[in-house]
Amino acid sequence: MSDLVPSGNDPNAGLNFDIGVSIHEWSTRWAEIEDMKDEDLEGALEEARRLLDEMMTQLQIPREGAIAAETEDIVHGYEAIEDVLRRWASDVPVDGEELSDAFDTARDVFDYLIGGRREDDEAPLP
Repeated sequence: MSDLVPSGNDPNAGLNFDIGVSIHEWSTRWAEIEDMKDEDLEGALEEARRLLDEMMTQLQIPREGAIAAETEDIVHGYEAIEDVLRRWASDVPVDGEELSDAFDTARDVFDYLIGGRREDDEAPLP
């Protein structure tokens, strides 16, 4: 057995994630989302929101409170995506440009998270 991973008897077995494996998985899922966007933009946006939610949870990105200020642009981008999806699900009119812009925001948030950058390293998200 490899000594690089905890054994089944280790109390921390399975609790930590391998960021390299996660990035590969996230990138694969994002490629699938990009492929479906032309045929089903709403569905692709919903899948993107799910993926971003998982990523933010796994990366322990704070979404509220004082420490969330460091990731404020990411959180605002995510909230904008949720708002568009919430309105769309409630049959509130959402035009194609809004959906497209929300998808672009999702792509920006994804790129930001996958790149491991900090807010002060690049210009803020739109």
